[in-house]
Amino acid sequence: MPRPLDDRDYVRDRTSRRHFIGLADALPRSRCIATKQFHKLCANAFWVLRATGQSGDHGGSFSTARLLSIAASCVLARRMIERDVRFVQIFHRGWDQHFNLTGDLPNQCRDIDQPSWALVQDLKQRGLLDDTLVIWGGEFGRTPYCQGKLTRENYGRDHHPRCFTMWLAGGGIQGGVVHGETDDFSYNIVENPVQIRDLNATILHCLGIDHERLSIKHQGLDVRLTGVLDTKVVTPILA
Repeated sequence: MPRPLDDRDYVRDRTSRRHFIGLADALPRSRCIATKQFHKLCANAFWVLRATGQSGDHGGSFSTARLLSIAASCVLARRMIERDVRFVQIFHRGWDQHFNLTGDLPNQCRDIDQPSWALVQDLKQRGLLDDTLVIWGGEFGRTPYCQGKLTRENYGRDHHPRCFTMWLAGGGIQGGVVHGETDDFSYNIVENPVQIRDLNATILHCLGIDHERLSIKHQGLDVRLTGVLDTKVVTPILA
């Protein structure tokens, strides 16, 4: 006869297995449902070649080679927003210039400069910008000093979390405002610092959500997305 402890272990093992098997079955089903719903709502958004608008005009014509460009992504993002897609992310790779900064960075800035501006103009022209919060940024900044061997033709910069820049537009954000300032070497913040949790609180505020009242279930706890430290909405940038 098995001992009671063995019985409990057996039941727990079987229950856990069934739980994970249930999750494994549910995830593909939910993704299929979401994909079908998305296809039903805005499948024609992906006909970027037929798109018109400043994002395309200023990013160049959409030949087959340019369909994976940031300009095409901006057109696709605008078309998805027009079809009430709630969250859209544009991702541009390859900003980790530990070397060859002079060769790579100008090309990438050229990729994103006009399309990013044009996306905002497209949304504004169509009356969508007031209800759409555009957030432009990355993971962290770069050091103001060289990484690796310094030559005129080839040098890089390392990761730098002490200060970096993001911009926001639309969705309750005031235009033409610069908030915060670094020292003369762009190494530390000397005025109006914004912590990541402050940025998240501000984003939630623009979405009509009080970050102090919002929590999610995580590992048996009710967790606030902005954490437990003092957090503030960055009101000077709000419209």
